[in-house]
Amino acid sequence: MEGEWGLEKRWTAFIILIKCTVQKRNKKTNKTLEI
Repeated sequence: MEGEWGLEKRWTAFIILIKCTVQKRNKKTNKTLEI
């Protein structure tokens, strides 16, 4: 259980990091993504 929980924490941090990176990119290329 502890191993799985640690993996889940890692995935959550990884996903948050990706979301932050995507948001930063989106700010630069906002015009193309706005619908």
